[in-house]
Amino acid sequence: MKSRKPLETIFMETARQFAERATCGRARVGSVITKDKRIISSGYNGPLPGQPHCSSEICDLKNHCERSIHAEANAIMFACRQGVPISGSDVYITLSPCKKCAELIILAGMKRVYFADEYREAPSSIPFLQHHGIECFRMVKPPGWEWDQPFELK
Repeated sequence: MKSRKPLETIFMETARQFAERATCGRARVGSVITKDKRIISSGYNGPLPGQPHCSSEICDLKNHCERSIHAEANAIMFACRQGVPISGSDVYITLSPCKKCAELIILAGMKRVYFADEYREAPSSIPFLQHHGIECFRMVKPPGWEWDQPFELK
């Protein structure tokens, strides 16, 4: 019997798929929130609904974005708007959270953060999350990685 993909792999790859929907010109970030081995919310970064997508005419793509709502904030707020409880959940993000999103993750009562790449604030936001009891794991594809293998957790 062929081995099944680990759920952590599926959830991170799903977050990567949501990142494809992102409209920010600086970074494409996706996020999924899971609980009890199920995806309960998702998000990607971009401006508020109804606002024009990011572009070089509207945004300064070389500096900090003022318009884009972060992927994990979108996923948290969608769950809240829909009445989906996320306390005790895990979040998978293609980029580690910034300090403000780390605060939202703590306030939401999430248990674990899985991320693929490190955002520039990772040296402060990851220890901040850990200090508040949130487990953090960087998911790294090992050399020769295959779909049915787990990511390395660091």
